[in-house]
Amino acid sequence: MRALNLMMSTVQEFDFVSGDAEASMTQLVKASSLRKGGYVMLRGYPCKIMEMSAAQPGKHGHSKIHFIGLDVFTGKKHEDICPSKETIEVPIIHREEYQLLYITDGYLELMDQAGKLRKDVHIASGELREKTTARWENGDDLMITVLSGLGQSVAVSIRTAPK
Repeated sequence: MRALNLMMSTVQEFDFVSGDAEASMTQLVKASSLRKGGYVMLRGYPCKIMEMSAAQPGKHGHSKIHFIGLDVFTGKKHEDICPSKETIEVPIIHREEYQLLYITDGYLELMDQAGKLRKDVHIASGELREKTTARWENGDDLMITVLSGLGQSVAVSIRTAPK
C-alpha cells in the first residue's frame, strides 16, 4: 500500500484545456507541389525555397527533390532531399504591415491598422536595421513588413507610410 501511495504522490496533473501545439503551425503538403519562392520546413527550420531540382527515378523507383532554402528568421542556408511523393511540412507564415512608432535597443514598437500595439519584434543588426534607424531618426513615417510563424517574428522590409 505504501508503494502505491508513493507512486500516486508523484503523478503530475496536466491542464489539457489550452495549449499551443507546434503541429498547428505547419501543414503537410506533397513535396512535388512545392514551388520556388514558397515556404518549407528544411531539417526543422522554416525556409523560403530558393532553388529546387528533381532527380530522375533511380533503381528503387522514386524521383527525389533537392531543396535549397534560406531560414525565414535567420537567413541561414539549409538543404534537404526527399522523395517527390512524400508529404513534407510547410510552415504557416503570415505577412503583416505595421506603422513604426519607436525603436528601443533593436526592438520595434509597432501599431497595426486596428490600433493594436506590438513591442516584441526584433530587428536584426545589418543593412535593414541601419536604414530603418536612419530614416526613423530623420522623422520619416515608416511602414514595417513583419513575417510571423512558429512563434517567431522578424522585420523584413520598410517603406514610407502613405500620407
